[in-house]
Amino acid sequence: MRTLLIDARTNQLCHRGQRSRVRPLIVELALYIGRRGAGSVIPKEEIASHVWPRKLVSDECVLQAISELRKHLRSLGLEAPLSTIRKRGLLLEPGHRFVPMAAGSSCPKTPEGRLPEGVNGCPCNRYVIDPQLERKARELEASVEPLGQPFFKLA
Repeated sequence: MRTLLIDARTNQLCHRGQRSRVRPLIVELALYIGRRGAGSVIPKEEIASHVWPRKLVSDECVLQAISELRKHLRSLGLEAPLSTIRKRGLLLEPGHRFVPMAAGSSCPKTPEGRLPEGVNGCPCNRYVIDPQLERKARELEASVEPLGQPFFKLA
């Protein structure tokens, strides 16, 4: 069983003593894939709704995030733990698992352990949301009563 440890506190992925620093979005993606477990196919739409809650994102953003995660997995020596199933979604291959790292623990060391450089930028995250504005937006959403049935429903 090949295990990828995910440290959400420091935004790092860890495998056999090697660490890769990633963006928080990639941590969320890896954690969601890990929660679904090996052997289950995850549609892109489901990934988008769980990794980007309350936001509409294009398929391109989802594919970019998956590509970035794959790049980091390769840098850690995990070759092909994720497969794309045409017209269906993403599959975490059997024999692999993505698990959150326990609080206060560290990545198990190996002689070849290293920390790769660089974090890729994604066009999806061009804009940084101010936490105060986000809080005000939530308060406004909570204070507004719905007018009736929505014009369309997001699935």
